[in-house]
Amino acid sequence: MQDHDAEFHGADADPTWAETNFFGFYNAEERLNVGVYALFRPNLGVVSSTICMNSQRAVTPWEADFCDMRAAMPIPEPRSLLDYQLLNSLHVRCLEPNRLWHIAYEFDCADGQLARVTGQSSPAGARVDILSDVAVQIALVAAVSAVGVRYHAAPTWFVAAFAGCWMINLVTSVLATGDKAQSLVASQSPVIRLVKLSRDYGAMITLLGLAIALVPGWLIWIMVGFTALNALFLLASIAAAARAALRPQP
Repeated sequence: MQDHDAEFHGADADPTWAETNFFGFYNAEERLNVGVYALFRPNLGVVSSTICMNSQRAVTPWEADFCDMRAAMPIPEPRSLLDYQLLNSLHVRCLEPNRLWHIAYEFDCADGQLARVTGQSSPAGARVDILSDVAVQIALVAAVSAVGVRYHAAPTWFVAAFAGCWMINLVTSVLATGDKAQSLVASQSPVIRLVKLSRDYGAMITLLGLAIALVPGWLIWIMVGFTALNALFLLASIAAAARAALRPQP
């Protein structure tokens, strides 16, 4: 391995061509195992990242003390594996090729959890956390849209509709909290559960990430299905809320 191998290599025409970074280390004082992973797909212009921390044996992400998994983030420009900072705040800087790196990770994903654990939360910090989450969502939608329209020409109005419908999950989740919250469809049949799963944020992130990595040509159709489902859900939610408002109060 030569010093130049620490940088991006020339990619072929395969859209799934990938370059990876992995950094693993153990903090003996805190008894904390840390893994930092980034997978770049230069031909698609996106990067996925996983950062996990665990104080005991963990074989799945949800068993870890902390796990930040992001998919389809845009590769920062100018492109370089020697110095890059991703939207999840991961900053990797190579000080000596293949020997020494400086790795920093903070701000958006871990800040809320760390602030609450250490008792250092504040209204200002909460606002920063929310605004950072919004910025991540905007970047995610932009990256997914860019990959989708690269393989299938799509009208501008559809991209706008997809972006708008992406936020429906967030808004309806907030409105669905409280002691009077209820599901529009109470059935627990496998079909209904599958439809509800397609609106789950984690499930959609996983599906979009797999589509971008394995079958990017199908991504536009996933976007179509997601947009149609959430648009119908929004209309149904408006109708249900209107009926509840017009219902005579006891």
